[in-house]
Amino acid sequence: MFVLYVAVVIILFLSYVKWRQSYWRSKNLFELEHEFLLGNMRKILTGKIPYSEEFNNLYNIIKSKKQIHGGIYAIWDPIYMPIDPVLIKTILVKDFSFLKGHGVYHHPKDILSMNLFGVDGDVWRRLRVKLSPTFTSGKMKMMFETLMKKTTGFETVVGKYADTEESAPIKEISGRFTTDIIGSCAFGIECNSLDNPDNEFRSPGKKALQPGLLRFYFMSIIPWWLLGNLGFKGNGMEAEIFYSNIVKKTIRYRETSNVHRNDFMQLLLQLKNESNTILDDDKENYTQLLMK
Repeated sequence: MFVLYVAVVIILFLSYVKWRQSYWRSKNLFELEHEFLLGNMRKILTGKIPYSEEFNNLYNIIKSKKQIHGGIYAIWDPIYMPIDPVLIKTILVKDFSFLKGHGVYHHPKDILSMNLFGVDGDVWRRLRVKLSPTFTSGKMKMMFETLMKKTTGFETVVGKYADTEESAPIKEISGRFTTDIIGSCAFGIECNSLDNPDNEFRSPGKKALQPGLLRFYFMSIIPWWLLGNLGFKGNGMEAEIFYSNIVKKTIRYRETSNVHRNDFMQLLLQLKNESNTILDDDKENYTQLLMK
């Protein structure tokens, strides 16, 4: 009897996958050839090629077929891929209100996933309305001086390689430069990643952004509501603990010591003090606004 149950479950599962991978055909939309259980994600799932590069390849394939749009599959999830610039503009402008989101994993119990890029629907709309005042040109200019200071350090590091005519690991240096800017402009912290590549601020960030095949499988196969309730962390537990602690300590220090800086953290603190409604459910989770 047990064997029969297992056989039925397997048959139902395979039927479900086949049904899901026929979504674009049922909509009479051009779709790329794909593999059963893998969709168009074989190279990504096997770690042979980065996510963004493979999507660019899939885009070019659909474009070469003279299609204005097409469909692909992330394992068995259907993904719509517009090609024609006019169609893309229509989607992003005229039909923007119909968009649900980016299709990126997020769950309220996974703080770092609840960022402005990840959330969708009403949550995204409320968050966008509250954050829009912090992204005016005047507010961004406040951080320009900080940005220029970090640029000087970047020039110094690159200049050392130029003086010795060595090949510079530009990707690594740019990553450290970006870390210093984010640390200073967003969190109000001097990271000095350009001088110290292994500082405590950069390490959790690198780990959080490293593509993990197991995490990708989980986010693609298991329902998000279940993942969140099981304690799954899309960027890893270490990153969530580290950045949450940094944000809370920074907020506590500034509020108790009356310290002000020209950075994004200060803008969020001002917004909190003015409206008292920066987040409806948990006002301490500022980290979700600062990541990405």
